[in-house]
Amino acid sequence: MTNNELLQLWIDYFKKEAHKKGSHFLQKELSYKSGVAESYITSLLYNRINLGEKVLDKIVKGLGISKAQFYAGPPPQQIKSLEDYKNGEYIPGIGTVTEYDPTDTIPLLTDIPAGHWKDWNNSYPVGFGEGKVARYDLKGKHIFAIRVEGESMLPDLEPGDILILDPEKAFTNVKGGIGIVKCNEGFQIRHVYLRGDNYLLEPSNKAYEPEIVPVTGATIFKVVEWRPKREGKF
Repeated sequence: MTNNELLQLWIDYFKKEAHKKGSHFLQKELSYKSGVAESYITSLLYNRINLGEKVLDKIVKGLGISKAQFYAGPPPQQIKSLEDYKNGEYIPGIGTVTEYDPTDTIPLLTDIPAGHWKDWNNSYPVGFGEGKVARYDLKGKHIFAIRVEGESMLPDLEPGDILILDPEKAFTNVKGGIGIVKCNEGFQIRHVYLRGDNYLLEPSNKAYEPEIVPVTGATIFKVVEWRPKREGKF
C-alpha cells in the first residue's frame, strides 16, 4: 500500500469521525494544520504526485498522529493472528505477505553483546536470545529482532514494538532516519543526524535529551522492518 493510499484512508477515517461528532473534516483544514497547500494535497489524493517523507512529516503533524500510526493505517485494525494472513494480503504496518512459513523464524534479542554480528548465524549465546519472531519474506542470513523498551522514542515507536535489523546492510539515512546506535558498549534507538565528524542522536520524546557522539566511536545499524505491537499478533 502506497503512502498516497494510506493518506486517503486516514482522510476517510477522519471524515467519518468528524461526522459522528456533527462536524466536518476538510482538506482545507488539513492544509492549514500541516502547512501543505490544499492543491498539493488534492494532487496526492489523485495520485498525480507521490507522497514523500518530507511532506509526510508535515501531513502526520496536521493529522495529529505519529508516522508509526500513519503506516499502521487508521483504526479499527483487524486483529488476527499472523498465521491467518494469506499470501498477497496486506498486514497493517508490516506490508504484503508474499511468502510465509510459520516454522521459519529469526531470533528476538533484548540484550545484545558486543562482537562480530555476522558470526551470529545459527547459534546464539545462552541468555541473550529471548525468543523467535516470524521471518516472512525477509532475506538476510544474519538478521535479528529487538523489542523496543522505554519511552524515549514515543510517539514514533512504542514499548513492545519489534524492530528487525540486518547488520550487513549499511545505514545511510543520516538526515533523521531511525537507527540502532552502538556506542560505549551500549545501545540506543535514535534519530540519527550527521553533523561534521559527529552524530547527533535525537530521541522522539522531547522529555529526553539529544546526544552528540563522534562518528569514529559509534556504529549505526539499519532497521529493515518495523512491526508495531498489536494485540493478538506480537
